[in-house]
Amino acid sequence: MELLKRWKKRDSWNLLRFLGHDCAVPWLAFGDFNKITSSFEKKGGRLRPEGQMAEFRSAFEDCSLHDIGFNGRWFTWERGRFSFTNIRERLDRGVASFQWIDLFPWFSLEHLNHSFSDHCPILVDTFGKLRLDNSRKQSCFRFEAKWCLDNSFEEIVRKIWAVQNDCLPDPTDEILAEILEVQLGLNLEADKEEFYWSPRAHIN
Repeated sequence: MELLKRWKKRDSWNLLRFLGHDCAVPWLAFGDFNKITSSFEKKGGRLRPEGQMAEFRSAFEDCSLHDIGFNGRWFTWERGRFSFTNIRERLDRGVASFQWIDLFPWFSLEHLNHSFSDHCPILVDTFGKLRLDNSRKQSCFRFEAKWCLDNSFEEIVRKIWAVQNDCLPDPTDEILAEILEVQLGLNLEADKEEFYWSPRAHIN
């Protein structure tokens, strides 16, 4: 079974190469590739074989596709209710040709928060950086020196920096259980909303 999966993955990479062969048009590919390029893109669980990661990188190189980066959390997939079973990986990404990057120089790719899936949704905005620059110009930040006198100031700043850089310590079992409970609650509310509107949509 494992060998069959590897063959299918190779078929996927070969299909990618076929699509990219002599491709002169701007090209963007993004979504769940279910693979990582390096070991630092995974935390927890068994290590990925180096050969598989090398095949994944080679497919992008052969197609002249380049990782376009992202905003948001580092890992896009997570599973495991307890800390000793928790696994996080960057399985979702965007790659593009230089022609596409030149065509959309203001692009941005963002990893959004998620509750219904174990994957982060990916949002690609071809004018993302331009919108961000405009919003920064409109919202001018002002610092009050008296904030430094507050005893909680340093701790608040440290927490905000940690969240922004996605470098908080590994979650405890209690936090993971609380996250799961919240996700289940959100899913239940979404189901209720769907049940409510489904018959009304048929009537309309």
